[in-house]
Amino acid sequence: MEIEKEGLSDAEKSKRLEEMVDLCIKAKPEVVETSFMDPSSSWKNIKAITFRGLDRAGKKTKSFAYYAMPENASEENKVPAVVLIHGGGGHPFLEWISAWVSRGYAAIAIETTGYFPTAIDAGDSEVSSSWKHGLSGSFFEEEGYTDSPDLDNMSKSPKKLEDQWMYYAFSNTIIATSILMGNPLVDSKKVGIFGISWGGVIASIVLGYDSRLAFAIPFYGSGYLPESLSYQKNNFEGESTKNLWLAENRFAKAKMPVFYEAWNADNNFSINTNSKSYLDCHNNNSLSRLSIKNALLHSHSIAWSQDEPFIFANSIVKGEMGLPGFINEPSGKEISCTLALPSSFTKKIKAKLFYLTEDMSYSSSSQMEEEWSDVGLECVGSNVSGKVPQDAKSYYVELSYLGDWDVKTVVSSSYVIL
Repeated sequence: MEIEKEGLSDAEKSKRLEEMVDLCIKAKPEVVETSFMDPSSSWKNIKAITFRGLDRAGKKTKSFAYYAMPENASEENKVPAVVLIHGGGGHPFLEWISAWVSRGYAAIAIETTGYFPTAIDAGDSEVSSSWKHGLSGSFFEEEGYTDSPDLDNMSKSPKKLEDQWMYYAFSNTIIATSILMGNPLVDSKKVGIFGISWGGVIASIVLGYDSRLAFAIPFYGSGYLPESLSYQKNNFEGESTKNLWLAENRFAKAKMPVFYEAWNADNNFSINTNSKSYLDCHNNNSLSRLSIKNALLHSHSIAWSQDEPFIFANSIVKGEMGLPGFINEPSGKEISCTLALPSSFTKKIKAKLFYLTEDMSYSSSSQMEEEWSDVGLECVGSNVSGKVPQDAKSYYVELSYLGDWDVKTVVSSSYVIL
């Protein structure tokens, strides 16, 4: 694409976004193996690579990623694959990519904020100082290349696209998907994305643009962020951000199954936005699911340790037993829901109502101010019933059962405000 001009309207920028997506999907990704930064042998089969991103100010950009294939992958035995998108303050995590490869997936964990590792095994922990922004002074410096923007919390939306962090995080996700799809050992029809926190926001935006995806898993992050009760609302209230980057503007175009997972007292995202995002995606594809968890906390390692994303992905691309869902969502003071149960589902489901007796609100430090209460519901076969307490202001229904290895699996209804 030609160098971007100053002063483009948001409508003109939106058109350029469409052109960029088409370009990223059609172009063959330029990948370079950077073996000098390969993880140690304790991280089996994981390799370090860089790939070319979108140009900036007439120069090239590059991004770092860890890339891995399961040992059973071959052209005769093509494997499913997943793009892993970290959140704010994160990076490509070795443990996260290893978890997917051990389950038979090819995986690429991408860097979205223009950082590069400065040591072997960078990314083996939640917090790491072994990453540095930009190409200057690193092993990755190269003539003709420039830095891509760091996380800007959407503050640069009025600027040129090539000055906006989201433009590169968004496009790098699409390019990484193309890298996986172009691998002859990967089944190109079974490639999905999984984003955590800001990565969940990126995944929510991408799923409305990239129709090639077999599934999408946004964890914590979602669409509808101008309606968030947490501080995230501030990041998405600008006019240009709303015009360019609201995931909900394109949910109608997302036809793949989508799995949203959330913490019911998240200090970064409030569950009203996860719920609305799920409802839009479920309207397009009945296999979409929502999981709202109590006492979850917010971190990369907590997110990648949950079983539900693996169960969901396996059901879509491996034909394994999936997660229960709701044929009809709850509403009002009487709970009467019919469940969509996977075939051969024999687990004992426990149903519970989580509710608030005050309107949900967040403090100035972005902490949820109310405490959740809960009450049991009756679950017989595929029917859930019960009464909502008279003092409830809002609620959701939790379904839980013991999955493999006696680990509690949770699926939820949408969040209902009375």
